[in-house]
Amino acid sequence: MNIIFTIFNNIFNGLYSITGDYGISIILLTLVVRSLFLPMSIKQKKTMEKHQETSKKVEMIKQKYKNNKSKLDEELQKIYLSNSVNMLGCLPMLMQVPIMYSLYKVFSSMVLEVGTKLVPWISTLSVADPYFILPMITVIVQLLPNILSTIGIIKNTSVGKLTPMNAVMIGGFSILFLVKAPAAIALYMIATSLYSAAEQIIYSIYSNKKCIA
Repeated sequence: MNIIFTIFNNIFNGLYSITGDYGISIILLTLVVRSLFLPMSIKQKKTMEKHQETSKKVEMIKQKYKNNKSKLDEELQKIYLSNSVNMLGCLPMLMQVPIMYSLYKVFSSMVLEVGTKLVPWISTLSVADPYFILPMITVIVQLLPNILSTIGIIKNTSVGKLTPMNAVMIGGFSILFLVKAPAAIALYMIATSLYSAAEQIIYSIYSNKKCIA
């Protein structure tokens, strides 16, 4: 973990020497790291869709053969074998956790007594946003893919339907965490949430066009 931290810290300092702005450097480093995980993220989405399709088939078979246990077991076995259900489908996502945590530690450990042109209303990146603008932006970006899916603008099985309770929980936790977090962390959260939202929206549009074709 210390090796990863050192690598990210050196890259961050290199980006700052180019941009001359810590805020821009935070966003650039976050986007670069997230891009490295793009192939694994896409694979995770495909695996999730396959699991959801398999679950639908299983439910249909259970309804069809609910009074014939031997036939039910036989058909379920065929489904599982033909769809190659992989119980380790979440592994790519879990592999990202220590990397993204190291990136978070890089930004949280810095003493940035300077501001950034990205958020001119904040004097330094080491203090929280006094107007709560960054926390609100983070929540909106986090919920964007689910909101678009719920209202029907994008349709894809890898995006779950957003319930009011889920929206309150996601928004509430994010705001509680970010209202006192340094602006540097808020920028990191916005960058990673924005990348996730863009990735999901583009993937959903591409998948829908592929299905239509």
